[in-house]
This record gives sequence, structure tokens and C-alpha cells, in this order.
Amino acid sequence: MRRTLMIVAWATWMSGCGGDTTGTGDGVTVAAGCGALADALCNRYQTCTSGLTVTSIYGDVATCVRRVTLGCTSGAGLGGSALTGAALQRCATSSAALTCDQLFEGVTPAGCEVPGTLAAGAPCAVDIQCQSRYCARPA
Repeated sequence: MRRTLMIVAWATWMSGCGGDTTGTGDGVTVAAGCGALADALCNRYQTCTSGLTVTSIYGDVATCVRRVTLGCTSGAGLGGSALTGAALQRCATSSAALTCDQLFEGVTPAGCEVPGTLAAGAPCAVDIQCQSRYCARPA
């Protein structure tokens, strides 16, 4: 169950990734960066859970990649996000290198901790928008 929640948590986090979906001037579009990150995460979960997590949530790796990519790119317009295609690509590379133990422990890979631009107290929807990387949503 914990493994299932981990991939859902990653997909939820990525639904808040932001930036320019058409290009950022860094040579990698957010859509391409999201696709690379989705591929890395879905394949790590496929390997580390012998396919159980990906199969139970998405049916197969290809569907996982499509859905996680869609979640990532659909949130790309959120104000305050400082993520770029290149940042997502770096995060994807680091995510692909996670050990299974690190994946299950929820270790945030190097390159994936990109603070947003919104100051403390500013309205937000997800952590990635905030300078503190924590969005204090009303209870």
C-alpha cells in the first residue's frame, strides 16, 4: 500500500510542476522534461515493485508515463513555479538513479528541489509554487 501511495504522491506533486510549456530558452520544453521525469519514475516503480504498483494504478508503464506526463504538463501554467524543462530533465536523470530503498523512503533526488517564487503567506495550490517549497493550504 505504501508503494502505491508513493507513485500517487509523485504524480500529484508533478501535477503542480510549472513553467513554459512551449519552451524556456534552455533547449528543453517543459513537456519534454515532464515526459522524461514520468518515464524515469514509472520505470523505477515498475522495477522496484516488480510491476505491481504501476499495473495496479495504471495498467502498464506506457499508460503511467502518459498520465504522469499529462499531470505534470497540465499544471505548467501555475503562477510561482520556477521549474523549466531543463530542471525537469535534471530531476528525471536523478530520479532514474534512485535505489529502490530511496524511492520507497521518499527521498527527493538532487535537482528536484526547485523552490517557487511565491512568498510566505501568498495564495498557493501546491508546494512547488512557494519559495519555502511548502504550501500552507487552509485546513
